[in-house]
Amino acid sequence: MRSTLCVERAGPIWGKPEAGNASEKPRNRTLWSESAPRLAQYGVQPGASIYIAAAALVPEDHLAALGDPLCITRRPATYRAGGRGLAEAVAHHHWEAVGVLTPTPPTQPRPGTFSKVAEGVVPLYGKPSRAVGVQSTSHDQRRQQRVEREVQDASPTLGTTVRAATKQASCCRAEAEAAAEQLRALQSASHRVAGVIEERPQSGPGRPSQPQPRGVKALRYGLQGTLHKRAEVVARQRQEAGCVGLLTKGPTAGERAPRAGEVLRA
Repeated sequence: MRSTLCVERAGPIWGKPEAGNASEKPRNRTLWSESAPRLAQYGVQPGASIYIAAAALVPEDHLAALGDPLCITRRPATYRAGGRGLAEAVAHHHWEAVGVLTPTPPTQPRPGTFSKVAEGVVPLYGKPSRAVGVQSTSHDQRRQQRVEREVQDASPTLGTTVRAATKQASCCRAEAEAAAEQLRALQSASHRVAGVIEERPQSGPGRPSQPQPRGVKALRYGLQGTLHKRAEVVARQRQEAGCVGLLTKGPTAGERAPRAGEVLRA
């Protein structure tokens, strides 16, 4: 592997070889300590640079090792507070449009990606940290496919339960009402169940005659259940799957705090 210090997106100014099985987490700490004097050679003063790294930077000891410099990192998928922030931004449309950021002119096979951002403050190791959510028109296909699989997997499982409930019948309407309530309470993240009571008359023995219909011996009550996709929930899940969460270490308010769009451009 090779550790490389880049500026202006992808311009390398220094690097060194690393062991192929080296962990990414300790390399962040080492790379930053070695990069600060390299930046100073080019006249970059302390506090005038932003360190951008992957989610391996988020552990508390790694952030503490950086000290005061500003940094931007991707929010790990296991970080729940940032996930709630993204879900809230999607639900309430708290987005700021920043447009197409790539300097490469868009083409028909590869159209430009339009991005939106939302920001907030979330707790990180007992201290407030700035969180920036990014939503783009270029969704991660793997995440979208995962959402589709989860929707499809929930449908057969819940459908089997609904079909089993509709086969049951009761001679008491109150019992049928209670069963309907239990059926309507069944739901998944992507589906809901509707259930209504239907009368199921039971005929007496023998073949019916032509002039008169067969008499009703008893009246039973059954359920008619249907499975409905929660379209608004599925749409929100798809939007959340197309979002990326960023965490920044630095000012969360005031004149020194960059706007969310500036964080994304960095």
